[in-house]
Amino acid sequence: MKKHLQLFSILFLILIFSTAFQAFGQNIQISGKVIDASNGQTLPGVSVLVANTTTGTTTDLNGNYSIEVKVGAQLVFSFVGYKTQTIVVGQQKTIDVALEPTAIGLNQVVVVGYGVQRKKDITGATQTLTKKSFNPGIVISPAEMMQGRVSGVQVTMNSGEPGAGATVRVRGNSSIRANQDPLYVVDGVPLNNTNATPGAVGVAGINASASKDLLNFLNPDDIASITVLKDASATAIYGSRGANGVIIITTKKGKKGKGKLSYSAYAGISKLPKELDLLTSTEFMNASNKYNFGLIDKGANTNWQDEIFRTGFTQSHNLSFSGGTDKSSYYTSLGYLNQEGIVDRTGIEKLTARFNVTQKLFDDRLHISTNLAVARTDDARVPIGETGGYEGDVLISALRQNPTFPVYDTDGSYLQYSPTYRNPVAMINLTNDNTYTDHILGNIDASYLIIKGLTFKMNLGVDYTNATRKVSENEELTYLVNAGQASISNIELSNVLMEDYLTYEKQLNKDNHLTVLLGYSYQRFDNKGYNLSVNGFHVVGIDYVDNLGYGDKDNASVSSFRSQNELQSFYARLNYAYKDKYLLTATWRADGSTKFGENNKYGYFPSVGLAWRLIGEDFIKNLNVFDNLKLRLGWGQTGNQNIPNKISQLSIGTSSDANYFFDGNNLSTGTTFLRTPNPNIKWETTTQTNIGLDFGFFDGRLSGSFDYFYKTTKDVLLKLTSLAPAPTPFMWLNVPDMRIKNSGVEVNMTGIIITKKKVSWSVTLNFATLHNEVQSLPVDLIETGVASGAGLSGTRVQVIKSGYPIGTFWGPRFLGYDDKGNSIYKQDANGNIIKEDLGSALAKFTIGLNNALTIGKLDISFFINGVFGNKVYNNTANALFSMASLSKGNNITNTVLNSGESATDTPKFSSKYIEDGSFVRLSYATIGYRFSFRETSWIRSLRLYITGSNLLLITKYSGYDPEVNTNAQYDGVPSLGMDYTGYPRARTIQFGVNAQF
Repeated sequence: MKKHLQLFSILFLILIFSTAFQAFGQNIQISGKVIDASNGQTLPGVSVLVANTTTGTTTDLNGNYSIEVKVGAQLVFSFVGYKTQTIVVGQQKTIDVALEPTAIGLNQVVVVGYGVQRKKDITGATQTLTKKSFNPGIVISPAEMMQGRVSGVQVTMNSGEPGAGATVRVRGNSSIRANQDPLYVVDGVPLNNTNATPGAVGVAGINASASKDLLNFLNPDDIASITVLKDASATAIYGSRGANGVIIITTKKGKKGKGKLSYSAYAGISKLPKELDLLTSTEFMNASNKYNFGLIDKGANTNWQDEIFRTGFTQSHNLSFSGGTDKSSYYTSLGYLNQEGIVDRTGIEKLTARFNVTQKLFDDRLHISTNLAVARTDDARVPIGETGGYEGDVLISALRQNPTFPVYDTDGSYLQYSPTYRNPVAMINLTNDNTYTDHILGNIDASYLIIKGLTFKMNLGVDYTNATRKVSENEELTYLVNAGQASISNIELSNVLMEDYLTYEKQLNKDNHLTVLLGYSYQRFDNKGYNLSVNGFHVVGIDYVDNLGYGDKDNASVSSFRSQNELQSFYARLNYAYKDKYLLTATWRADGSTKFGENNKYGYFPSVGLAWRLIGEDFIKNLNVFDNLKLRLGWGQTGNQNIPNKISQLSIGTSSDANYFFDGNNLSTGTTFLRTPNPNIKWETTTQTNIGLDFGFFDGRLSGSFDYFYKTTKDVLLKLTSLAPAPTPFMWLNVPDMRIKNSGVEVNMTGIIITKKKVSWSVTLNFATLHNEVQSLPVDLIETGVASGAGLSGTRVQVIKSGYPIGTFWGPRFLGYDDKGNSIYKQDANGNIIKEDLGSALAKFTIGLNNALTIGKLDISFFINGVFGNKVYNNTANALFSMASLSKGNNITNTVLNSGESATDTPKFSSKYIEDGSFVRLSYATIGYRFSFRETSWIRSLRLYITGSNLLLITKYSGYDPEVNTNAQYDGVPSLGMDYTGYPRARTIQFGVNAQF
C-alpha cells in the first residue's frame, strides 16, 4: 500500500509539473488599456514590450493595446515622463495598467523648504534635477552635476584642479561685500558656507587662498535630486540666507522591496586639451639674434608645458545596498574616488560612506528618519596660484622658462638658474602639499501625527569639518631664503541645528484646501583653527611637517583663531488652493543673528506667491491646445547674513601707527582703534518680483516654463573711508540709497520628438539672460581685481561703479602700436590717457542643450552649453607675453613675436588684455548599452558606457580656457573673470559600468 501511495504521489507531481510547464509554454492574447494614474486619462504611444525580447506593441490613441504572449512572460510598460511598470502574465486575458508620473509629471512631489509640494501646486520659480538630468563624467561635487542645466544659475569652475571650488550665482550678483554663494541644504540641514580650505601660512609660493568645493564630501552617486529655489516666494522661508538662492540636495532612500545591491565604477584618462603656442628653442634663439637680446642658450629643446602636464588617470567605485518594507527602508553605500590631475603630483582621493534609514512606528503615526554621511578626502597640490611672489608659481615658471634650458644639470640635479628663474619641475617634485579633510553630516528627524492633519516634526542635525593642510618645501630649492620650510594649518568647523515645526493640512470642503506651517529654528556655528610655520631645515631624509622641532625655532610662527555665531529663526507658511485652480503661498520669517548690530539683531522677510491653473478653466480646455497652462506671480524679500564677523563691534589692537620711541631708542608697541563700532549694521535686503508661465502641448510632448524676474538689493553693506576727524580710517555701514539691480528672462523647454517601441528622442533646452546694474554708489568707484605679475604691482583692473554692472573692467583703451612699436592708448583733449569701461565679466546670456536618444538597448546623449557676452582679463598674457619680457630671457607666444610690439614698450594693463570670454562647449557625450537578463538571473541589470567630457571648445579666448575665476579680490571685494595661472580644464574619456544584483 505504501509503495502504491509513493507511486501515486510521484505520478501526481509529474502531472502538476507537466501542467504547469504546458501552461507556461502556452500563448495567450492579452489586451487592455493604459491610463495616467494621477488623473485617469488614457495614454497613447505607451511602449508594451515582452521582457528580454524584441516583441512588443504600442497603445493606440485611446490607450488600448493587444499583444500575444506566453503565460509567465513579463510585460514591460514604459512611456516618457512615467515610471516603467512590469507585470507577469498569468491566465488573465485583460491587463489594465495605471502608470505613475515621474519627476516631470504635474502630480510628482518636489522638495521645497521644510516640506514637499506637488509640482502643479508650486507658485514660485523652482527647478529640479534628477539622475537623468545630472551631468555625467568625472564629477566630484553637486555644482559640477548641475552646471549648465538650470536656467538662471551660472556655475563657473574656478579652475580645472580636481575638487576645485565653483562660483555659483543664482540670478546674478546681489551684493558687494557679503558672500554671494547660495544656501545649500542637504537632507534638511542648512550648511555652513565658510571656506574649509586651510591656507599655507609662511610658505613661499604656495597657494594660500584657492578654496576647494565645500560639497566635495558628498558622493554624487548618493544624490537623488537637486532642487534650486530661485525667486523670493520660494526662498523667503529661509529668510536671511535666501537672497542668493537656495539649493536643496536630497540623497537616496531605500524603497519597498527585497534588497537591491548596486555597483557602479568607471576608469578615465584626462589630458590637456591644448597647449599655449610658445616659442620653441630654435624660434627663441632666432628671435634673440634678430633683436640682439643676447639670450642664454644652454643647448636643450625643452617643452616646459610637457614637463609639468601629464595624462591623469581616474578610477571610481561605488557600492550600495537598499531595500525596505511597508514600515521601514534603508540605503547604505560606500564610495571611493582617485582622480589624478593633469598637472603632475596633483589630484584628489576620496572615501565616502552613507547610511540612510526610515522607520514607521505606533500605527504609522511616528516617522523617524536618519541620515548619516562621512567622508575623508586627500587633496594633493603643487604651487599654482602663487601668493609668495611673481616667480613662485609652477605654471608661470613653465610658461616663462627659457626653452633652451634642460630640466636637469650635468650633475643630475635640477637646473635652478637663479632664485627668480625657477625650475617648475623642481618646484613640483621638491614640494609636498596635502590637505586632509574629514567631514561628518548627520541628522535625525521625527514627525508625529498628533491628530488627523496635524503633524509635529523635530529635526536635529550636525555638520562637522576638520581640515589639516601640511606643506613642506625641500632645502634643495635654491630660491628658499632660510633652507627648508614647513607649514601646518588647520580649520575646524561645526554647525549644530535644532528645528521644530507644526504642519496642519485640511481639505475644508470640496473646493478649499489649506496647509499651514509654523516653525522655530536655532543654529550655532563654531569656526576655529591654527597655523604653524617653521623654516631653517637642514636635515635630509625626514618629512619636515612631522619634525618641526628640527627647524629654526627663531623663525617659527604660531597663530590661532576662533569665531562663533548663532542664528535664531521663527517662520510660517500658508498654502491655500481653491478648486485646485487658484493657488496662494504666503511665507514670513524672522531671523536673529549675532553678526549684526545691537539695534538690528532681527530681520523680517515676507513673501507671497499666486498661481492660476488656467488649464482648469473651461475656456482653455475647449481650445484643445494645452495639456498644462499655469500663470505664476511671486513677490518677496530675502536677506543676506554672510558678512564678516564682529564688524558692528569696536576693535582695538596693535598697529605700526601706534608705536612710539618714548626714550628715543627703544620702540614701544602701542594700542589703537582698528574698527569703529556701528550698532546699526543690519541685513542687506533683496526684494524680488517674478512672473512665470508653465505650459504643455501635444499630449505632453512639448512642455516648459518662462520666467521674468526683477530683484533689487538695498541697505548694501560697504566699508567706506571715514570722514575726518575719525578714530579709524574706515567704517562699516549700510547705504540706504544704494541699489544693486538684477533682471532677466529664463526659458526651459523639453520636447519629446520621437517615442516609439524601440526608438525615443528627447531634447531639453534652457536659456537665460541677465542684466546687472549698480545704482547710487556713495563714492565714485570701488576698486577690486588685483593684477599680478612684474610691473603690475598695485594695479586694480575692476570697479564697482554707478550705472555699470558688477565685474566691470576699467582701464585704458588700447588702440595699437606706433611706428616704433610702442602702445597707443585713447586720450582726452589734453593728452591724458583715459580710463573707461572695458566690458563686464558677467555673461549677458547662457544656454544649455541636451539630447537623449534611445535605440533599442542603445542610449546616446550629449550636452552643449554656452556662455555669451562676458569678458575675461588675461592676466597671464599681460604679465608674461611681451617683447619686453622676451628681452629679459622669458619665453613668449608666437602671436606677440609677430605683433610689431617693441621691446621697450611697457605692457601695462589695458583693453589689449581684456578678451571675449564667450564660448560654446560640448561638455559631455555618452554612449551606453543595456543588457537584458532573465528574472531568475543573479544579475538584474547591466549597462556599459563611454563618456567624453570637454570634448570640444569653441571660443576666441587665447588662454587655456575662458571658464576661469582666479581669486583676485581687493580689500574683501570679490573679483570676477580674472585669469592668472588658472589650472586648465582637462579633456576626459571614461569607461564605466552600472550593475544591479
